[in-house]
Amino acid sequence: MKSKFVFGIRAKFIAAFLISLLAGLIAFMTINGIIRNNRTDYSPEIEGFKRACRPIVEEITANYPNQEKLQKIINDNFTRNNAQIETFIADKNGIVFLKPYQNPLTKLDLDLIKRGQDNYEYQGNRIRYSKVESLPDGNQVVFSGTIIKEDVNRLGFIGIIVFIITFFLLTYSRVNYIKVLANSLVEISKGNLSYKVKIKGKDELTLLAENINLMTGELNTRKQKEAQAEKMKTELIVNMSHDLRTPLTSIMGYTQLLKEKYTGEDEIKDYIRIIDEKAQRLGLMIQDLFEYTALTNCDVSLQKAQVSMNELVRQVVEGLMPVASLNDTSIAYGAPDQEILVQVDAEKLVRVFENILNNAIKYSEKPGNVDVSIFCDRDRTIVSIYNKGRTLSQEEQDMVFERFYRTDEARNSETGGTGIGLSIAKSIVELHGGEIWVECDPEGICFKVAL
Repeated sequence: MKSKFVFGIRAKFIAAFLISLLAGLIAFMTINGIIRNNRTDYSPEIEGFKRACRPIVEEITANYPNQEKLQKIINDNFTRNNAQIETFIADKNGIVFLKPYQNPLTKLDLDLIKRGQDNYEYQGNRIRYSKVESLPDGNQVVFSGTIIKEDVNRLGFIGIIVFIITFFLLTYSRVNYIKVLANSLVEISKGNLSYKVKIKGKDELTLLAENINLMTGELNTRKQKEAQAEKMKTELIVNMSHDLRTPLTSIMGYTQLLKEKYTGEDEIKDYIRIIDEKAQRLGLMIQDLFEYTALTNCDVSLQKAQVSMNELVRQVVEGLMPVASLNDTSIAYGAPDQEILVQVDAEKLVRVFENILNNAIKYSEKPGNVDVSIFCDRDRTIVSIYNKGRTLSQEEQDMVFERFYRTDEARNSETGGTGIGLSIAKSIVELHGGEIWVECDPEGICFKVAL
């Protein structure tokens, strides 16, 4: 993904460079062509032609009148400085006695040629130009060649300017957007996780901006969850401190009474019963905390075996019948006739259904009924536990399985648990690869476990 992103950005800049370069060349060639076509002054080109002829004249003068060497000079200098220069040596009357090979001319009109040095005819973007030089004995050296208008080299800066402007226009938005993204990352690094990058365009940078927004959103959500969890943990500590202190105070008080102020055996038994109840409550609280810590912070291995879900849930229901009776609640259990076999850790799964069923009994309307049923949906086995009573708001439904969360705001040491029973249930179900959720209707609450 990273290499694809870098390649995409690099390709965009390379494309912008090539387009700008092409635009610069087109601008240069267009403007140069217009100026060159409208130009009638050949002075620069003629001066170049004359400069090319000078060394030839010097060579001819130095070797004159050796015709063999002169012929070689004429042939060797036919092409000079990327221009074709025809060299003729003629007498005063224009009779040619030395010339380039394969040239048929035998006589030159010297007067016409001399007049043409200053008055030349145009042929599009070129002229035929001749130059005459005199030798010491009066003979003439005639140079003839076609002169083509040269490009206006000084216009090259126009192409460069067009290239720079085009490249700037094509890349400005992207470079500017990269700066925006860089500033956004600086802002986010300061801890401003609510910061959002503005989305522009539809390219790799847009994808990067969307990913940055996604990242900040995820980080912000995690931060809020951590803050919520920390708040719940603080509340748990406060509540647990209260809950632990209440039974502990009772145990200490009744123990002191046993030591100092009991009056009879019946009174001793009553004190011991109360001490036992409070001690069991303390043990249950400590067990919940230990179990939740083990499930969430340690590697838990499941001891799976094939068990009957019908029988497992039935045993849980029967085990909690006395608790339901004490709470003026009945439990109705329904299961299919066909046995449903599942591969689970039975001991841990019993804990799940006990937690949910205890919760349903506690918060069911009184007198009331809790309905427990098992059914199959596609390839999943679903256990449903429903009770009538106060329903949950959507916010409470979203939070009910969160650690340390309680829906009972008026919690006290008698009605409140540790606030982690449903969290424990969720952890165990998820360890089995299952799902647990809550549904509400106007009359009650339904917890469902799918395995």
